Amino acid sequence: MIVTIELKPETEKRLAEKAKQNGLPIETFIEVFIEDNLEETEDKPKEKSFQETAAEEEWIIKLKNWSESHDRTTPFLSDEATRRENIY
Repeated sequence: MIVTIELKPETEKRLAEKAKQNGLPIETFIEVFIEDNLEETEDKPKEKSFQETAAEEEWIIKLKNWSESHDRTTPFLSDEATRRENIY
């Protein structure tokens, strides 16, 4: 199949640089790129992120685990250090 695509000059330049870095002609680089991306989308269905699937209880557990993972011996900042004019 022959496909003609009009690219912006900056996109064409970036494409040529990437192809050169991989030691391939632009046509071969594009073909490999397309095949790799087709395999990725066909092989694995898009997994939903934690934010999309987590229940409220899971969020609470994650937050508690994250907060407990910090060093509790780190000293607090002084009141002087947290004054607005000293932050800037």
